[in-house]
Amino acid sequence: MKPLTITTCLFFFALTIIFFSCKKDYSRQNCCGIKVIKAGGNKAPIAVAGPNQVIALPKDSILLDGSASSDLDGKISDWFWTEISGPSSAGIVNKTAATTVVRNLGVGTYQFELKITDDGGLSSKDTLNVSVVETLSGKESIYYGIWGCNDICGDGDVYWDSSPWDDGLYANPDANLAVSIRLGTSSDLIEVRRCDSPLPPINQFCWKIDRGYLWVFAYEGKLIGTPVTIQVKFQ
Repeated sequence: MKPLTITTCLFFFALTIIFFSCKKDYSRQNCCGIKVIKAGGNKAPIAVAGPNQVIALPKDSILLDGSASSDLDGKISDWFWTEISGPSSAGIVNKTAATTVVRNLGVGTYQFELKITDDGGLSSKDTLNVSVVETLSGKESIYYGIWGCNDICGDGDVYWDSSPWDDGLYANPDANLAVSIRLGTSSDLIEVRRCDSPLPPINQFCWKIDRGYLWVFAYEGKLIGTPVTIQVKFQ
């Protein structure tokens, strides 16, 4: 048998290095011209259509916001909004955008669906409901909560906030409200003004609507963790 030439030895040596390099690099899409599948496979994205909403005429448009949707192992490549049910007058301005406006809403209940697709071809869906009423004037809600705090609770600012997933009442940041609070088990209601600054003065309270939540702020650190009752009336 003839001994192997130096060229032949180098060839087999190079193939060995390439083989083991490709085996180790299993997470890459392509190694040495060979397509390698990611360990675990592609996972479906998570669609988040946003909270339910309630609006009162003459307001006749809403914002659909699916930007909280995510894809943990890739990216979202396609967005698509659809009206599933409700009066036919509604018009979605841009059905293929993460965030879009719906116009020409009339009295009634609507359901909108968001479908997202990731860069691997998998998709998921989520829905939200929108109620349009003649007026919210006179509507009253009472909440029972606990004072919380921002940051590391070191600067005395405390707050309570509603959940937009409950009824979507606070989709309109300019809603005219009368807000009162009861601290602990006290029988006295304290009238709360609308916030005109990030935090009210010490021992005072204020409220604002932000991102679909109703917030009540205080600057009184000793309230952290204590119960509070919130009365809200639409004017």
